[in-house]
Order: sequence, then structure tokens, then C-alpha cells
Amino acid sequence: MEAEAAEYLQAPELGLPEGADERIDDQVMRYLRGGDSPRQGLAESPAFAVGDRVTGSAA
Repeated sequence: MEAEAAEYLQAPELGLPEGADERIDDQVMRYLRGGDSPRQGLAESPAFAVGDRVTGSAA
């Protein structure tokens, strides 16, 4: 990636690469305009449930 960045710095007339995914652009714009939703679910199941007693250290 650094090599590509250096190439563009040395020859800015090369222009940007083609092949961008418009769906990703749309997703980024929605995030920038609306922010991150606090209503998203958890990325994974919690390790403990409400009321569980946790002792010791996990290894």
C-alpha cells in the first residue's frame, strides 16, 4: 500500500483507480450523515448473563 501511495505522490496525474463499489460509497455516506445507530445488536453473544457470578480470572 505504501508503494502505491508513493507512486501517486510522484505522479498525481495518474488519477484514482477505477472499480469503486457504489454500495460501499452509499453506506459510508449514510453513516456520515446519520451517525452510528445505537439500536444495533451485539456483535456476538455476551460471555455472561445477567445475575451470573463471575470469579477468578479467565485464561
